[in-house]
Amino acid sequence: MKTLPKISIITVVYNAVTLLEQTILSVLEQDYSSVEYIIIDGGSSDGTIALIQKYASYPVVWISEKDSGIYDAMNKGLKLVTGEWIVFLNAGDFLASSHILSLVASTITKNTRLDLVYGGILLDAKEGLYVHPKEFTTLNLLFWGTGTLCHQAMFIKKEKITPYSLAYRYKAELDSYFDLVSRIQEYKRIDEPFVVYLTGGAGAQNFVRNHLEALHVAFKRKGILSIMALPFIVYGFFISLGHYWKGKYGNYY
Repeated sequence: MKTLPKISIITVVYNAVTLLEQTILSVLEQDYSSVEYIIIDGGSSDGTIALIQKYASYPVVWISEKDSGIYDAMNKGLKLVTGEWIVFLNAGDFLASSHILSLVASTITKNTRLDLVYGGILLDAKEGLYVHPKEFTTLNLLFWGTGTLCHQAMFIKKEKITPYSLAYRYKAELDSYFDLVSRIQEYKRIDEPFVVYLTGGAGAQNFVRNHLEALHVAFKRKGILSIMALPFIVYGFFISLGHYWKGKYGNYY
């Protein structure tokens, strides 16, 4: 009998008491048992810590301390991981069904050469807009950036993950994708929603720096070829600008 792969889920949060519970429940309600759940709180003062303590009787590992941003918090989570596979599920995001981990585990078990399994996302529960995952290639990373795939829908083998660069405030995950695409042996793209993704995080609220960082990552990684990223970055900038003017985005982390 094959041993079930242990999946570590990391949630980073800061002052998001109104958003976190749905995230936690989506993990605890999974029909898969070999799970490690880690919550990294950045020293919240809005009741987030009390909410985490509410679930202390469940198998939840958590710490609360100040950090220097989301990627510092994510790196802290990586240091605590004991599972073979890792996924980041940030506050406000939640797994699309109670069967996601079972689906991923079944996929992993059938092909032990896999280093990455990922799916699509739904943009907000109310909007229900499905974003299909794209093939994980350098070309797509240059053109689509983080639109290629969403890290909340990515299950990555532990030994393939490297710490996130603290040089970026919003696009360190894109920087890490360029590393990952050259490190993985095989991946599996599953064209169905893994996660309901809450739009309007820190990167959306600071869209100018967000898009400048995306361009910087592309140029650092691929030099002159980064010109391929310009159409998407410019398009994304004006979409973000429009949302900002409409006041769509809130003040959560």
